[in-house]
Amino acid sequence: RVPLKQWDKNKQRISTKGISLENSDVNLMLDNVMKRITEVKTLYWLNKQHLSIDDLVKEYQSGFSRVDFLGFATAMNNEEKGLVAHRTYQKRASVINKIKKYKSSVLFSDINESWINGYKKFWMKDREENGELIRCNTLNTIGNDIKAIKKWLRIASNSGINLKIKLDNI
Repeated sequence: RVPLKQWDKNKQRISTKGISLENSDVNLMLDNVMKRITEVKTLYWLNKQHLSIDDLVKEYQSGFSRVDFLGFATAMNNEEKGLVAHRTYQKRASVINKIKKYKSSVLFSDINESWINGYKKFWMKDREENGELIRCNTLNTIGNDIKAIKKWLRIASNSGINLKIKLDNI
């Protein structure tokens, strides 16, 4: 609660006159909330999608990214925790970690046929990184990784995220 005399109606923030540290923190939190709402609104506008109040609340609360594939995949995997077998959850978490070893940052706009093929090639050979031997994977393991990636891309596409790859081409 904020006493009415401390509220700046125009700025929709606590007045900065004689502001306490606690109230300064509240303004900072409000700024962060507005930033996140603006991000969601911008992404929907850029994708030419209608943004309903329900969609805004869902997007805001989910915290998953419509830009960052790794963030999205992590959020989707965490959402399924307890709904799928524990081993399935662990395997998908492992795929996320393997993607991070391939590329530390992956945007949806990065994922195309070349990226998929690069991922496959990356895991087809042994290599040493930071003094650690990273063993290659079998074709079956790589195929299962691609299956998980494709699952997350399908969920993203169904959520209105534009992809640079046709799922049938994977």
